Amino acid sequence: MGGIVIKNELMCSGCGLCVRACQQVHGKKKMKYAEKPVFCRQCSDAPCLRACRVGAFKIINKIPVIDPERCVGCRLCLEACPEGCIIFEDLMADKCVLCLDADVLIPACIEACPSSLLRFRVEISKHH
Repeated sequence: MGGIVIKNELMCSGCGLCVRACQQVHGKKKMKYAEKPVFCRQCSDAPCLRACRVGAFKIINKIPVIDPERCVGCRLCLEACPEGCIIFEDLMADKCVLCLDADVLIPACIEACPSSLLRFRVEISKHH
């Protein structure tokens, strides 16, 4: 996958269907919601990964993924996340991985948006 889910903030009605679809596919919340959803940018420099002192993060298909077996719930990743997108449930960190862990072709949030405001933005790596 390797993309970043983004949305048109001004057009989003805040209906929450993206959050509900995420929860339905994963059986739990993997994204935050205030008045509107807050999406993980899947940062290429992954400050959450760098902040983790126990090596609970790994990169799969350019996406920072948390290994629940290694997470100790210290919340350093949450503090490092520029978007505040790390979710804590049962004292363990979790985050959006663009449905990499689900049997879907397109992330559930993108499929669920009635206004088609969600999409992938592909990062182009610049090699010199």
